[in-house]
Amino acid sequence: MKKILLFGATGQLGHDIQNVFKQSEDFAIIPLSSKDFYFSGDKDLQLFLKDNWPFDCLINAMAMTNTGLCEDQEKLAYKINEKAVREMAMFCQSKDIPMFHFSTDYIFDGKRDFNKRNAYSEKDQTNPLSVYGASKLAGEQALMETSKKYFIFRVSSLYGSVPGGNNFVNTMLKFSKEKDELKIVNDQFMSPTHTQDIAKAVHYFIINKIQDYGIYHCSDRGVCSWHEFTLEIMRSIGCDINVIPVSHIEFPSKLERPSYSELDNEKLSRYIKMPKWQDSLKEYLDILRSEGRLR
Repeated sequence: MKKILLFGATGQLGHDIQNVFKQSEDFAIIPLSSKDFYFSGDKDLQLFLKDNWPFDCLINAMAMTNTGLCEDQEKLAYKINEKAVREMAMFCQSKDIPMFHFSTDYIFDGKRDFNKRNAYSEKDQTNPLSVYGASKLAGEQALMETSKKYFIFRVSSLYGSVPGGNNFVNTMLKFSKEKDELKIVNDQFMSPTHTQDIAKAVHYFIINKIQDYGIYHCSDRGVCSWHEFTLEIMRSIGCDINVIPVSHIEFPSKLERPSYSELDNEKLSRYIKMPKWQDSLKEYLDILRSEGRLR
């Protein structure tokens, strides 16, 4: 049985990776969280990896994703999103094993014409607008400089079904019961993505022993504004709450977000086709219903 070391096991993506890999008897996930290794601390990650050796693959679903906190604590953001990735890559390279890592659409500035529906490919120029985006891009570069057997999956606007998980869909479901109207941004566009779909892509690559290493855009297909996404959420649950479109300017933030960050999945589709975001949202809501978390 092959062993897979999984960092970030308690997060949305880590939770779904474990669920998907339960289907495969030939693989055993070794789930690790901050309780096992605290990336903000001073412990030696290389030593920790040696203590957990041997394993056949490393999946890093751990990151500092609190974008506001990244702006306030830049050194910590780079420690987690770049330095830790480099340490993992060094170890994997020394053992000649593959590493999976997840990046973000925030590495792009999003300064594109929405009307042209011009999605970003893996070859497009990066230009992060935030510490979060810059630190994640630095993590990509650290991995590429250090390891030969790597997969970087760039993802976008994640939501997953981990119990107690905080994401945009869950927040809107909560608001649907508490508010009479919502003001939602309609001038920022992205590709909302169910973490289960990303987990399935990772599973496919590992099960099929894909060796076409490199960067892949891995988001659900299509693009929408946060306002359009909210309308679809409310429609799907039969809620007629008034959803008012507003500019992002109405929500001042120290963090500058890309205004248009659709990811082009054509390269990934050589191996596995990602579903449309509307279909994935429906599947996610069905999961919540089946678990009794949505009525």
